[in-house]
Amino acid sequence: MTGMARYGQQFSQPLAGIGLDTWGVDFALLDRAGRMLGNPFQYRDARTDGMMELAFERVGRAAIFRRTGIQFMQINTLYQLLSMVEAREPQFEAAETLLLMPDLFNYWLTGRKVAEYTIASTSQMLGASRRTWAGDLLAGLSIPTAILPPVVDAGTVLGDLRRDIAKEVGAPGAPQVIAIGSHDTASAVAAIPDLGPDSVYISSGTWSLIGVETAEPVLTDRAGAELHQRRRRGGQHPAAEEQHRPLAVAGKSPPVAAGRPRVFLGRAAGVGGRCDSLPQPGRPGRPGVSQRARHAGRDPVLLPAHRPA
Repeated sequence: MTGMARYGQQFSQPLAGIGLDTWGVDFALLDRAGRMLGNPFQYRDARTDGMMELAFERVGRAAIFRRTGIQFMQINTLYQLLSMVEAREPQFEAAETLLLMPDLFNYWLTGRKVAEYTIASTSQMLGASRRTWAGDLLAGLSIPTAILPPVVDAGTVLGDLRRDIAKEVGAPGAPQVIAIGSHDTASAVAAIPDLGPDSVYISSGTWSLIGVETAEPVLTDRAGAELHQRRRRGGQHPAAEEQHRPLAVAGKSPPVAAGRPRVFLGRAAGVGGRCDSLPQPGRPGRPGVSQRARHAGRDPVLLPAHRPA
């Protein structure tokens, strides 16, 4: 709001559009009138202690990975909601809609309730193959699915900025609000100017991520077991586990390209190391930034990388 107000004070040209991104996994529950039923919990909250193991007992670790392709971390939305189920949280009885953080802000800006794909994928509740909510998985954990909004692709125009907000911030015209790659890492990767078939990227912020872009998800038992073992080796504490977080959906294992791939550093550079053995994407061609940004989060795959000491 402050930024939009400053823009209106300094420029007369209308904004071409508004898009926002945030961190993943955290959410708010809204009632029938669209009001929050309470402040969102921060993902480090201890309420998810033991929830991942409980989910494994009820539906199976391999089944969760085959449906979602996401790294096992107790901070994920899946385990936050399971903790609420176990606590018999009364919020569920009054909840009409669940919105992840950027979707919540987009709702406040436009009045439209949707789940943008890249941020939805961080929840470990989205089916990797069909790109829709994994209703069967959630039913096995007694998590209500009626509160989940429709999933839209990055690049979807949600509507005009609400008139009362435009008036409050002095925004000229009626700028459109766009559901960009709303997971911050998705937008960071989409903005890399020359990420090609022989490239590896490193995104270093709160934790460090190494990734490539692939055409299809990797949902094999071998891939799931490898992610599980990496988590066990590198993350005894929930905060330590975050350095292994995958961006969105894992990708299909492509052949390794000959030679040494190029490495791109994203955000705060400072993570180095050789990446010769990393798998390379096998999709044809090299799409431009705008095309990749529109599909951000569908293709990227992140490989675990430890945070620098």
